[in-house]
Amino acid sequence: MRRPRLQYGGVYLDKRYGIWYYRRSVNGKRELQPIGKLADYPTKAKAKKAAQDLIETAAKPKSATFENAAVWYVAKRMPEHPPTAAGYRNYLENYCISRWGSVELSEIASKPLDVELWLATIDRAPKTKAHIRDIMRCVFDFAMADGIIPLERNRLELIKIKGASKRVKPKRVLTYAEWERFIANVTAEPQRTAIITCLCRGIRREEI
Repeated sequence: MRRPRLQYGGVYLDKRYGIWYYRRSVNGKRELQPIGKLADYPTKAKAKKAAQDLIETAAKPKSATFENAAVWYVAKRMPEHPPTAAGYRNYLENYCISRWGSVELSEIASKPLDVELWLATIDRAPKTKAHIRDIMRCVFDFAMADGIIPLERNRLELIKIKGASKRVKPKRVLTYAEWERFIANVTAEPQRTAIITCLCRGIRREEI
C-alpha cells in the first residue's frame, strides 16, 4: 500500500522561459501558478518566500479531517530540529493518517477510547505507541489554537498506554573488553574521534 504524503506543493523554475511557478498536485493532477520571473527572484529561497501565501492557502484545511489538520500542523508548527521532524512525519504518515486521515477531528475527540484500542493493536513498543498518541495530541492542540475546532480540553489526554515508561528490552552495555576490541578496529579519522566522543557523552543511538 502506498503511504500517504504530507504534501502541499513547492516552487519550480521553468528554465526555458525563466519563470518561477508554484506547483502542487490537486486530485492527482499537476497544477501550476506563476510566481514571477527569475530576474525578480534570482534564488529559490526568494521565490518560495514570494509564494508563501499560495503555499499556506493550499495547506490551510478545507475541512476538519485529521489529515487536513496534520498537513496544516506540518506546514506551520513542525519542529525545526531535523531528527525530531523526521520522527513526527514518520508517526503521522505511517500510522495516524493511514487510520484516521479521513475522520473528522470532532468524531475522534468524541471517542478517545477508539484511539486507545487502536494503539493497542499496533505491534510496537509501548513507548512508540506513546509517541504516536503524543503527535496526534499535538495536531489537536494546534487545530484548537488555529480555530479549526472549538477550544476545549484535548480529549486525547485521556488515552492511557500501559508500560509506556518502561523499557521493553534490557539495556545493552558494552564491557570494557568489548569496547577495546571494537575501537581497535576503527582507525580512520574523524570517525574514530567521533565514536569516542559519542561514547564519552553517552549519546543515544538515534542522536548519533
